[in-house]
Amino acid sequence: MGTTWVGGIAPTATDNARIASGHLVTLTAAGTIIDIEIDAGGTLDNDNFILTVEGDYMLNGRHTGNNTANARVHLQGTGTDISGTGTLDSLGQIRILTDRSFSSSTNLTLTETKINLYTGVTITNNGTLLIDGGIYRVTGTPTWINAMNSELRVTESLLLSNATFNAS
Repeated sequence: MGTTWVGGIAPTATDNARIASGHLVTLTAAGTIIDIEIDAGGTLDNDNFILTVEGDYMLNGRHTGNNTANARVHLQGTGTDISGTGTLDSLGQIRILTDRSFSSSTNLTLTETKINLYTGVTITNNGTLLIDGGIYRVTGTPTWINAMNSELRVTESLLLSNATFNAS
């Protein structure tokens, strides 16, 4: 997944990863990790590759790509959270394949990035999300719950057919 990691050793599917402030990590191949944390001032560039995150996804810095369908993040794993105050831009898409929650402290901006939801997935937003892209149902009947005191602003499509949207 790149040689800019600490010690020049890319994390594996059993590792957690953290990108520190002032660091830029560019993927050179697809990869899988457990948790990822991108600190404020740190950047992860997917380039044209898929990053699969099996655990928590915390973004306080910047996560970017080359704005193609191949530059994406797959979020899967059970009992996992999405949090942070950073920016996702030109990533292409985020595929959410298992239930996820955005924490109440989340304040994320997604530009030129789509969120794709799949069969049986329930997403609970407790934070603030500005999505310049859209939220799309790909398969099945996903559910998006916008909890009390949360905020969701979407500039393109919101779920379309065969999906449930609940707002408190």
